[in-house]
Amino acid sequence: MEGNHLEGNHSTRSTPPSVLRDQTDSRVYEVSVQSNSTNLSSQFADVALLQTFKPLIIPCYVLVVMVGVFGNYLLLYVICRTRKMHNVTNFFIGNLAFSDMLMCVTCVPFTLAYAFNPHVFTLTAIAVDRWVDLK
Repeated sequence: MEGNHLEGNHSTRSTPPSVLRDQTDSRVYEVSVQSNSTNLSSQFADVALLQTFKPLIIPCYVLVVMVGVFGNYLLLYVICRTRKMHNVTNFFIGNLAFSDMLMCVTCVPFTLAYAFNPHVFTLTAIAVDRWVDLK
């Protein structure tokens, strides 16, 4: 019993790394790590989930882009054509509509493309960096 106890009556015997003992209670907490990866070729778990819902997600993104562009265009059309709508507040709203329309056209498709294949933009960034270095 000489080597089994330290100050404070704590045992020195080694416990497995997955078992943690609380010194104030006699409770034992066990931590287990499991990997339930069904698609081993996918580096990201969410990419596999996105691939299963791809036929649903793409039309939804297309609908969002079309409604966003059409709605913002209608707002800009009304503000530009109606003389009564020419005031500072409506010009501000028109600027917001125009920037939202640009976001729908430029950012949303890239967000969708990145969601399904995140490595494309990494390779593109490397290619652009090398092209800039050559100039």
